Amino acid sequence: MTLAQVQISVAIVTALVATWAGLLVSVALLLPQQTGRAEYELETNPKRCLLRGVGLALLFFVGLFLAGAPQPLAKLLGFLLMSVLLAVMTVGAAGVAALMGRRMSEMTGARTSFGALVRGSIAYSLALGFPWIGWMIFAPVSMIFAAGAGFRAVWPWRPRVLPATAPVPTCEQS
Repeated sequence: MTLAQVQISVAIVTALVATWAGLLVSVALLLPQQTGRAEYELETNPKRCLLRGVGLALLFFVGLFLAGAPQPLAKLLGFLLMSVLLAVMTVGAAGVAALMGRRMSEMTGARTSFGALVRGSIAYSLALGFPWIGWMIFAPVSMIFAAGAGFRAVWPWRPRVLPATAPVPTCEQS
């Protein structure tokens, strides 16, 4: 391997980290409600996010299998399925970046939410770009969590309605 090949490899990884961070910030700014829902789901229900993400990962492999099929319609369905799942995962990853940024701002006492989002997306992207550990362990696990959170974020959100309760009589009412 020549020095030029090493340099181009480093440049490609750096460019991928930078573009992923930019994509996460863009998605968080363009879809603030969905990003907030994904952040909320990751913070309150991480086990559910993991289980949903595993199911979506299995669906992704079905799409990958369909994309490799010889029939053109199956290929189209496979690519459409994978595209939708990757979009959902990207929304969830923006939630991961927002959650990381909020936690970092709590530690540092920073006041701007945009700065926290940028710091969170950069830290998340750098962790994904770390050789071997980031690529083989952190990236797949975090993408499964992100897919689960993203699914819940883009699924129609219905707030839970609590049943009405009768007012409790007080001493003054008796």
